[in-house]
Amino acid sequence: MGSMETQKFDYVIIGAGPAGLSSAQYAARGGLKTVVLECASFGGQVMQITELENYPGIFPAVNGTDFIESMRKQAESFGAKIVQVTVSSIDKKGNDFVVKTKDCEYTAPFLCIATGAVHRNLEVPGEKELTGRGVSYCAVCDGPFFRNRKIV
Repeated sequence: MGSMETQKFDYVIIGAGPAGLSSAQYAARGGLKTVVLECASFGGQVMQITELENYPGIFPAVNGTDFIESMRKQAESFGAKIVQVTVSSIDKKGNDFVVKTKDCEYTAPFLCIATGAVHRNLEVPGEKELTGRGVSYCAVCDGPFFRNRKIV
């Protein structure tokens, strides 16, 4: 069994959704050697949006895939490195955080955990089939779709 590769950065971000990619863009633009680690597909929950219409500066509406792809390209254009990998542990060694994956450990004095959120399901009949077609998880995001209608 070989030794694990170590890569040194100024800043490690776990999560490539809008928060993680925004942080990566600003950090890399500011000159920090930045890496973003993402275990799933990039974008998080925003990838489920067909028409993103309520994000400041985004007009007309775009789909979540195009939005997150633009954010990814922007962060990379400033020098952020984005890696699709699962994090297995986070430790602190001296002044550095040590973020381990299967084949590599990433070290940096600064760490951002932007792993997003997961909807809490009610587990009631029809919920899964009607998600996005009447069942919603964000009143602020989806409330305008139900204007002048009774909701529960």
